[in-house]
Amino acid sequence: MPDKAVHPPVRVAVVSPIGAPLLAWLRERSEVDHRPRASQADLPGLTDPQVVVLRSNVTLGAAELAAMPHLRLVVRTGSGTDNICLGTLAARGIDLVRTGGEPSAPAVAELALQSALTLLRRVPLVTAALRAGDWAKNTWLGEELAGSCVGVWGAGPVGRAVEKVFTAVGATVLYADHASVPSASARAAPHELAARAGLHVFALPHRPETTGYVDQDLLRAFGPRRPHLVNVGRWELFDMPAVLAALESGMLSGVSVDPVDLVHMKEAGPLAARAADPRRPLNLQLTPHVGATTEAAYARVSATTIGLLEERWPRLFPSGNRSDPTKGAR
Repeated sequence: MPDKAVHPPVRVAVVSPIGAPLLAWLRERSEVDHRPRASQADLPGLTDPQVVVLRSNVTLGAAELAAMPHLRLVVRTGSGTDNICLGTLAARGIDLVRTGGEPSAPAVAELALQSALTLLRRVPLVTAALRAGDWAKNTWLGEELAGSCVGVWGAGPVGRAVEKVFTAVGATVLYADHASVPSASARAAPHELAARAGLHVFALPHRPETTGYVDQDLLRAFGPRRPHLVNVGRWELFDMPAVLAALESGMLSGVSVDPVDLVHMKEAGPLAARAADPRRPLNLQLTPHVGATTEAAYARVSATTIGLLEERWPRLFPSGNRSDPTKGAR
């Protein structure tokens, strides 16, 4: 019997951290170049991948995609696609698998809760005082989340998970009015919500119309309420110089921004150092986009992504496999 043809393995570049089950699934079917701490500078070093798996830490723009002539599939293990040139994918017929926000939404909502409690209890301020040797127990009075009014901007999977978590601890949640708000949920016009809620959670996607969404106009609309702002969407939702100026001047009571990606580090690093200055600390929390970084979220994302890939893989790579098909044939 003649030997079966041996096809070269599918080349997969994983340029973000992913769950162990998904990584194992890919390794069973392909040759994987796994770079979980990759930055934008690492993309030119990839060896002509046929599949790229990424989160939000790198961008696949037109130039990066042009350097991947045999690319067949992009796997976005998350929700946003603002870091992928969708026009180039469509023009070249490259498939896109997007896990979506549902698997990671519970984890992001929990971080939103942590961020809210951190700001309400002035944790950045009192810890800065402790580092300076000041026992500041009574310097700043905190606020309680239970019984408060919380504004949620964005009614996707994360926004809906935020509503569930915050309602469970006794807060009254109002969405900024939008067609996507669940019919049974309370809502208010944006500027009415701005003036009413003492804490706002922003879970909007990054699009041209949401870039700089929290700007001077919205900051003025907050008025004497002096609210706390929690951003679990994208860094670009906030006009950061304007938001920082509002925090320093007292127009805002606290700010938390989770989606600090690698491209934001030049701006975020000095800002974090400035916030921790014991001479004039700020009620500011910055985190490196860790909202979805939990073991349980990675497991859910892996399971969802594997399910989506099992539908696409046989069509895209009918012969590609990591194993040698001649093994065991004799």
